[in-house]
Amino acid sequence: MEMVTYLIDNYALELIIGTYAVIAIMLIMLIVQMAKTSQLKKRFKLIFKGETVKNVEEMLLLHKEERDMIIESHKNINNNIEKIQKAMTTTYSKSSICKYDAFSGLSGKLSFVYVLLDSTNSGVILNGIYSNEGHYLYIKDVINGKTEKELSKEERATLDNVIYK
Repeated sequence: MEMVTYLIDNYALELIIGTYAVIAIMLIMLIVQMAKTSQLKKRFKLIFKGETVKNVEEMLLLHKEERDMIIESHKNINNNIEKIQKAMTTTYSKSSICKYDAFSGLSGKLSFVYVLLDSTNSGVILNGIYSNEGHYLYIKDVINGKTEKELSKEERATLDNVIYK
């Protein structure tokens, strides 16, 4: 105990200055920690702005559920796109029409050739021929750009127009 009393009596000024130095350092550390806490509060408010959840765990779980729903929706969309692409190969996607006069005595281009083809150049040729006696419609099959029956010049021109368009 004598030693403590001796130190206090002889080094009182140094002890007081040292104590004030420790207090000043602690005060600086407190201010730095308060600034960091303030920044974290601002970030926290920014993250949870408009959110009904009150902690990070709830927010992460909510976002994981939303992410899973988006991934599932993306898979469904991709499946639908594949189905549509498969269906598009069998639907008529190319067409052309040519109006002409079937007979020299008739004018007004009332006859027509209409060609419908899919992506493999398969489909039909519709030939509507108008005459004084009536209107007749003929259909010819097209498979891979070719027909089994002979084509008129209008049918050939319209078919080539569709294929090489």
